[in-house]
Amino acid sequence: METKTITINGKEVTLCYCYATEINFAKLTDGENASVFIQETAKKIDALTKGDATAQPDIEKCILLILSAGLAYYHSKGEGCPIMDDDLLYTNDPTELYTALAQIVLLYGSFYKLLPGDEPKTKGKGSKGKN
Repeated sequence: METKTITINGKEVTLCYCYATEINFAKLTDGENASVFIQETAKKIDALTKGDATAQPDIEKCILLILSAGLAYYHSKGEGCPIMDDDLLYTNDPTELYTALAQIVLLYGSFYKLLPGDEPKTKGKGSKGKN
């Protein structure tokens, strides 16, 4: 489980990425695959940062992904999640949504060892490895 604590609507919340996040998301979206959604959303967020205003991600599914990540963490601790969908639906600061999404993308990458620092090291041509 990979975790990150952020603030949403004035509430400190820990998000996590693990299999429970994916299962929660699938349940909340009638079977949507979290990995596919995250990869598509990451591309859209990247396009948005480059000025493409038409690359808006599906806000409803983004909210459900954030909730899935929060629910997964707090359920693992036997606690109630401090945020609800209303905290994201009626926020005064929409950048919090994108901050949370960006953190989930990073958590996803870290969980699946997709981040550049986590790539397996391979022997280059002519390197002497142990036999």
